[in-house]
Amino acid sequence: MLTGLLCAVVAIAGIGGIGAYYYYAKKAFDADPWGGVTQEQRGALARELSADEEMLACALLRRLPLGVGTSAGVQELTGVACLTHRRLVVGEANPYVKMTYAKMTIVELRHITGYVTHGEAGTIELRTADGRTYGLSGEHASTWRRFREQFRALADRQSSAAGLAGAGTELEKLAELVHRGILESADFDRAKGLLLGKPASQVQEDFKLLESLQALRRQGVLSESEFNMKKWDILSRTGGKA
Repeated sequence: MLTGLLCAVVAIAGIGGIGAYYYYAKKAFDADPWGGVTQEQRGALARELSADEEMLACALLRRLPLGVGTSAGVQELTGVACLTHRRLVVGEANPYVKMTYAKMTIVELRHITGYVTHGEAGTIELRTADGRTYGLSGEHASTWRRFREQFRALADRQSSAAGLAGAGTELEKLAELVHRGILESADFDRAKGLLLGKPASQVQEDFKLLESLQALRRQGVLSESEFNMKKWDILSRTGGKA
């Protein structure tokens, strides 16, 4: 009986030890800033980076979950993903050569035109300027959450920078219109307020229409008052043709 009791105590202690091991192992994994991606895996990805790029986050990817709402034509990314300040780099492991990748997918963050997340798994679906759509989902929930937050911050920062660059181009064009006499200097702030925030395609169309109006004014087809009325009609419109 004593022997049986000792065996039971040892068995319970063993089970407790295994449970504690997995508990602390999971805690350590969740705290790993690289999302469980090994140094060797990161090194293989680093060979695809420029000298001025630094890995900011990594994650192990899994197959896309079913029923997450991804649209048709999504290119599924699997393997190992890393983020730098300007790119998303994904390597799909080569089963024949250790620590190499059979396929590399590199997405410039500045080329991302939009992204959404789906379901509890937080699957990311992103679209790029060349019309491609990619889907990626993390293997481990806690580390994937960190990766996803980092991705959002970087993608949003790039989007803001692109918007500022576009605004700068629009302001330069407005200054040119003032220089050419299409706009008066006093009109600059009003025109700026009307143009900023419009889609880039519409802004370009507005500029072309203004240039056409200027030509008609010079030819005497439009009077000064007609020109000014049409000019502000174009600048004030929110869509469609003038």
